[in-house]
Amino acid sequence: MLSHIWRRSFTSSSSLPPTIKQVLLNSSKTIQKNDPNSVITVHGWIKSFRRQKKVSFAVVNDGTTLQGLQAVFLHPSVEKALPLKGIVTGASVRLTGKLIDSPGAGQANELQVESVEILGDCNSEVRHKYPIQKKDHSLEFLREQSHLRARTSDIAAMLRVRDKLAQGFREWYETEGFIYAHPPIMTSNDCEGAGEAYSIISESGSDEPSRHTSPPTSSQLQTTAPKQEAPPTFLTTSTQLHLEALAASLARVYTIAPSFRAERSQTNRHLNEFWMLEAEMSFLPTGLDAVCNVVEASLKSVLGRLVEDEDVKYLRHEDGDDNMKMWLQLTIPWRRLTYSDVLDALHAHHKSGEEPRFAFDPPKWGEALRSEHERWIAHQSGGPVFVRDYPRNLKPFYMWVNDTHGETGPTVACFDLLVPKLGELTGGSVRESRLEKLKESLSYHDMDELHHSWYIDLRRYGTTPHGGFGIGFERLMSWFCGIENVRECIAFPRWAGRIVL
Repeated sequence: MLSHIWRRSFTSSSSLPPTIKQVLLNSSKTIQKNDPNSVITVHGWIKSFRRQKKVSFAVVNDGTTLQGLQAVFLHPSVEKALPLKGIVTGASVRLTGKLIDSPGAGQANELQVESVEILGDCNSEVRHKYPIQKKDHSLEFLREQSHLRARTSDIAAMLRVRDKLAQGFREWYETEGFIYAHPPIMTSNDCEGAGEAYSIISESGSDEPSRHTSPPTSSQLQTTAPKQEAPPTFLTTSTQLHLEALAASLARVYTIAPSFRAERSQTNRHLNEFWMLEAEMSFLPTGLDAVCNVVEASLKSVLGRLVEDEDVKYLRHEDGDDNMKMWLQLTIPWRRLTYSDVLDALHAHHKSGEEPRFAFDPPKWGEALRSEHERWIAHQSGGPVFVRDYPRNLKPFYMWVNDTHGETGPTVACFDLLVPKLGELTGGSVRESRLEKLKESLSYHDMDELHHSWYIDLRRYGTTPHGGFGIGFERLMSWFCGIENVRECIAFPRWAGRIVL
């Protein structure tokens, strides 16, 4: 209730000029269209400009809408008064005029311009020519222009969808009683234990600089603690372990935060820096099923509300897949299979010789699924599918070891959510809450018990049945919006060997 009061107060206290989106949304309420005395001002960048004998047209956009606003400059009555020479693609402007019904196709309203102010020229010199012209650019070219590529329609739409997804998830988790947390990015743990963490090393190689600019006094000498060797420090690969600590007192917590993995993969699904929605829950009522239920409900709710969004439809127009609405229906549950079920299906298909044929043989029990196997399983399942109970040797130390073994070895209470065309979207598990079992798992994975003593403490002091999951934001964007490569699902992509900016 209090949060809604804050939102209302924030909304009423802003002195910023309205965005183009706000102007268009509120035009019927606050602006008297076609009224000669009703004048508005908009700001934005020129996306295109065309000049005709009696009239000129420009599309101006400030990034808040997909289409922008068409501006009309009449000739010759206002030609001398308006600096049309400076209106070129890329320039930033302030336009004042009347919002009227548009007689042309493609837009409901247009701005009949009465005055123009060029706020930022766009250099048209040959050697400094504005690179984002109104034409098709290759993805690689735009990746090199990462400081400007958000001005393209595709990247701007992607960024708006990311924003809408983040807002949607925040609303959903708040409604379900989750508390938003800010876990650290610097950590002494490699959560996944795969050796893919970036180490943080001081360039100088020295310890932390002294805080004193003069020799310490006697009292300072007495209270100065002996110097201790600093532990190894990494960029986080996952905030899970820290969220578990918070969930041990706040019951349900979540975050949307950056993660870093030093893998060299060049596939369209991998980045070195990416964002994760991660959640941890105490007091699980039904073990792994409860975790799967939260994942499915949150994705269906948030994505279902956006599936008809204009930016999503624009991005998906080339995907040609009309199954998304069906997959997001609340009345159609996503399938749940075991790892052993999946292996049986893969081997049966491989043995049949039917198309599509796998480039790699299906895995044996205890081996990881390849991407092509994950995509095939999702396709055969007719949509998203939870694959659960993987072999223990394939998963990290913190997962609950099932009491019953699989066909050839122990399994853990975990899942991967596989989706068509992409493969793995989400992973989660019940966390090991039994003290002695956790110690045994650390030994099984050859990990240091002393280094994880704080994590063990969480099992000593009032542990609960708990679990959680992580959703890769870029992979979610790729699947939901039909974007082929995750490098086009983030503002400034970082991948193996490439950092621009």
